[in-house]
Amino acid sequence: MALKHKKILCSAYLCMLGATVAYLLLPKMFGVAIDWTVKALEGGSVALNSLALICVSIVLLSALRGLLAFGQNYFGEALGQHAVYDLRKLFYDHVQSRSFSFFDKQHTGNLMSIAITDVEAIRMFVNVGLVRSLYFLILFIAVPFMLMSIDLILGIVSICFVPVLGFISSRIKLRLRRIWLQVQKDMAYSSTVLQENLSGMKVVKAVGSEKHEETK
Repeated sequence: MALKHKKILCSAYLCMLGATVAYLLLPKMFGVAIDWTVKALEGGSVALNSLALICVSIVLLSALRGLLAFGQNYFGEALGQHAVYDLRKLFYDHVQSRSFSFFDKQHTGNLMSIAITDVEAIRMFVNVGLVRSLYFLILFIAVPFMLMSIDLILGIVSICFVPVLGFISSRIKLRLRRIWLQVQKDMAYSSTVLQENLSGMKVVKAVGSEKHEETK
């Protein structure tokens, strides 16, 4: 679904790449600014124009990163909305083409839950999983390289905790998946009960007003 909207997808990836590059450059620029400031305070020869220039560059780069991050979120959300719109149309057409026996087995509340909850989960996956997965992959590769280029020993010590965090996050992900599946079942059951109760209200009112209808 998302690949049908290539312009929006490419715009989201371009904004994401720009924001990632700006995010990776900012720590280096902060380090240079701090080194020059310390050197100036210790009486070293540092041109004030150069120090002011790098401070202005940090502000501009931070603003550019914020703008690109906004573009990434905007185009990612737009991509998710377009994909969900197409998916809901396909779901509606699919339901309309089913036989009567299909509706004997499937409750209306269950279909409502699929159309709302499950489709919304797909929208979140398109926005977060499809667009931002490349962002996290680039950071996962670039940040250890930058750390080890500054100090090899400290860089290795820092990335030693990554496998532990990966193991913990995978355990949490499995638990959250089970919880999410149970939530989906509960939502489907609640939607079914609500739909049956609302439909039954008309029957109860009709039975209660039987005498009134007879006298009309």
